Amino acid sequence: MDKATIILATLVAYKVVMIIIGLWAASRNRSEADFFLGGRGLGPVVAGLSYAASTSSAWFNSSRSTWMRARAIVAFESWPATSSRRR
Repeated sequence: MDKATIILATLVAYKVVMIIIGLWAASRNRSEADFFLGGRGLGPVVAGLSYAASTSSAWFNSSRSTWMRARAIVAFESWPATSSRRR
């Protein structure tokens, strides 16, 4: 088998496993509450870890966009000072 065939077989196997897991999880949901709240059976530790992951992700993305915005403002404001006059 060549390398491309192995990669393709791995991707197909991964897709099949994900579909099987999705069908299994869908069969366990009885209502919207089961889907959105996990049937209220997660427990405090799992709920706390989920909250912490969501919060840290939001802070990371917020700080990254603020940092990029600040760099763009500095670059835009310093452009006239660093460019040469062309007349």
